[in-house]
Amino acid sequence: MRIDLSHNNLTQIDYDSLAFLLKLNYLDLSFNQIEYIDERIFSMRFGNLKTKKLNYLNLESNRLLTVGYLFMNFLNLQTIIISENK
Repeated sequence: MRIDLSHNNLTQIDYDSLAFLLKLNYLDLSFNQIEYIDERIFSMRFGNLKTKKLNYLNLESNRLLTVGYLFMNFLNLQTIIISENK
């Protein structure tokens, strides 16, 4: 499953917004105004995004200051783009 939410002026990604997309393997959130991503979205502890399937994530050109441990559970992540953030 591919989701492209680029260029939508999003400011944050909440826990409930992507929680049940179990077959998501491509997520493009680039060119938004995202300052915050709820870490529970990508947490295996909560089991929401089934991070073993996600292999492409684009967070380019947002307002993220830090990504912390957001990506530590991605088992098949091949491409991650986080350039042009604050």
